[in-house]
Amino acid sequence: MGSLRAALLEIQRVDTKAGGTLSDKARASLGALERSLALQGWLIFIAVLVGAALAIWAAIVNIHDPKGLAAFSGALGLSVAAALELLRRTWRELGRTSLLLILLDESSEAQVAKLVDKLIKDLPT
Repeated sequence: MGSLRAALLEIQRVDTKAGGTLSDKARASLGALERSLALQGWLIFIAVLVGAALAIWAAIVNIHDPKGLAAFSGALGLSVAAALELLRRTWRELGRTSLLLILLDESSEAQVAKLVDKLIKDLPT
């Protein structure tokens, strides 16, 4: 999985240090990252929905086995919680990437360099 921080480090290394504006290759890289994050987000969302449907089905089928139902519900609850956290992080990175692409169209070279440096500093590794 590509990350916004990795893409920005590459942009910083190649584009902003050379003193030029953001290249078309860098914009294409950010666009590809945006599409990849959107796809990942939707896949995780679908997996969460399937997990919820599976939980409902298992509850209906195992209504007479409370211990099995409790174990299954607990295990699924942990899995869904992890998937929702992954979904939150993916959508947050997608939002940052989309916003960055919008801002890059209206920014000067100096503003782009400052923005890239600030984002690299603030984004988690």
